[in-house]
Amino acid sequence: MRLLRSFEYDDIYIACIDPKLRIEGCKHFTPSDSRWTASTLYSSRHLWDNRTIILLGDVYYTEESLTKILECPSELKFIGRLGPSSFTGCPYGEIFGLLFSDSMHLQLENILKTIIEKAEHLHRDTLMRYVAFAFSYVKRFLSSLQKQKKGNVFKRMGMAHNCANLHIQHTMLLCGRLWNLYCKCTGLPLDKRTTQTPMFMNIDDFTEDFDTLDGYTTWIAKFAQYHAHNIPDHSMSTSPVSP
Repeated sequence: MRLLRSFEYDDIYIACIDPKLRIEGCKHFTPSDSRWTASTLYSSRHLWDNRTIILLGDVYYTEESLTKILECPSELKFIGRLGPSSFTGCPYGEIFGLLFSDSMHLQLENILKTIIEKAEHLHRDTLMRYVAFAFSYVKRFLSSLQKQKKGNVFKRMGMAHNCANLHIQHTMLLCGRLWNLYCKCTGLPLDKRTTQTPMFMNIDDFTEDFDTLDGYTTWIAKFAQYHAHNIPDHSMSTSPVSP
């Protein structure tokens, strides 16, 4: 909020259920459905304007990254990092937010509705999970046979079982999240979500998503270490706020 106000943005809404997340001087709304990021976003559609920017609340943004986001003229752009960070030590990609114009409202509404329905089915319907597992198992087992003609069949079956199990768990984890929305908008399968497309703005600096206290602690240490070496970097001009 402090950064947005420094850029003279005052039309700010905070989506929150817990009153502790309310900040004086900002508008607030309680999403009717917040099971997934996609459902929270869908619940906010009455607030979408001719230019809407969604910033996730558990992300630290540098001034440089926020400048790029606020000045981006695209009709639809996902903001994040496609792979491991060169700065923070995070070993995987993240999505930090997205922005879109009013020309994308109807398309996004329809895609979000589809994503939410699929996420509901996948989490509720045991049969659907078994079918998804079976397809993944057969695909991976046949792929291993094709790649290598010789080898222990039972070992391959076990490997295919483990891979299929991980696949369905990962799919359930990603369903309803912004990665899911990115893949739907670009036509990518979920397992290819970290593919660069014109719809993705890749940011690799100290902008980071915090999922755990350990992740935040590691980030603080990296941030301090980086500045201890006096490396000039204008994107680091905003110091982190103590929790």
